[in-house]
Amino acid sequence: MKAVKKDVFDINKVTVVGSPTITNDGVASGFSSGNYIYTPTISLAQKNWKIVTPTYRFSSSPTSNRALLSSRGIAGFHIYYTTSNTITLDIGDGIAWANGLGVNIQTNFVPPLNTDIMFKLKFIYGEGYYFYYSLDGVKFTLLYQGSTTSYIPDMGVNVGINRNSDGAFLTNGYADLNSFKIYVDGELVYSPTRPTTFLERRKEGFNLSKFTVVGSQTIIENEVYTCGYDEASYVKVSFDNTLNSFSLDFEINIPDISQNGYYFTVDGKEVFTGAKEKFYAIGDF
Repeated sequence: MKAVKKDVFDINKVTVVGSPTITNDGVASGFSSGNYIYTPTISLAQKNWKIVTPTYRFSSSPTSNRALLSSRGIAGFHIYYTTSNTITLDIGDGIAWANGLGVNIQTNFVPPLNTDIMFKLKFIYGEGYYFYYSLDGVKFTLLYQGSTTSYIPDMGVNVGINRNSDGAFLTNGYADLNSFKIYVDGELVYSPTRPTTFLERRKEGFNLSKFTVVGSQTIIENEVYTCGYDEASYVKVSFDNTLNSFSLDFEINIPDISQNGYYFTVDGKEVFTGAKEKFYAIGDF
C-alpha cells in the first residue's frame, strides 16, 4: 500500500440554508429562495483576487434566468445562465448598485448541455475584471475584459442563487463544489474541500483469471469459499510479480479441524506446514 493525498468535500466548510440536495462528494442541486449555500466573508479591499467556480452541468436550457454564483452584499457580482441561452456577468460596487446601476456583460457563450463547465472571475486592483470559461478545467477562454477601478471591499459567495433571492435559482442542473476556490493576492483562502490521506492498495500483477479451482472448491470474485479441501480439491493462485519486491499477507480461519494437516506451497515446493487442515497456494511468485 502507499499513501495518497486527495482533496475531499467537507460539508462543514459551507453554510447550508434550508435543505438543498448535497451529496457526500459535494454535488449540490435543488436550489430555491430557502435552499442554497454560501461561503464565509472574505476581505478583498484593494487586493487582487480570483474565483474559480464550482463545476456546472446543465440538463436543459433555462426557462428563466438562473443564478450560478453571486456575491453576498450590495457590492459584488452575479453570474447568470439567461433565457437567451448565454452567460451574463453583472458587476457593481456599492454605490453603483445602490443607485440601480452597475456593469452588465452579456457574453455570446452558449453553454453546451450535459457538459462540465467552469468559470473564472479575476480582478486585478487598479486594472479591472477578467471573466473566463472552461470545458475541461485546464484551458480557460476569455469571455470579458473590462477596465475599472471599482473594487469589492469584502465578499461572501452564494451558490445557486443570486444576492437578492428574487427567483433566479439554479434549477436546471447541478454544481459540483469540489472545484470551487477563492484566491487573494495569489494565495488560496477558501475551498470547500480538505486534504485527506488515503492508503491505496497496490494491485499490480493481480489477475482474477489466475485463480484456478481444482476439484470442488468455489471462488467468487475476490473471495475464496472452500469446504472439504484436500490433495484433490483446492485452489491454485498465481501472481505476476511485476515489482522488485512485495509482501503477501493472508489469514486462514478454519473452524473444522478434521484433516491431518495443511501445507503452503510455492512453485510446488512446500514452504510451510501446520496441523489439522490442508491449504495449497501454488503459483509463480
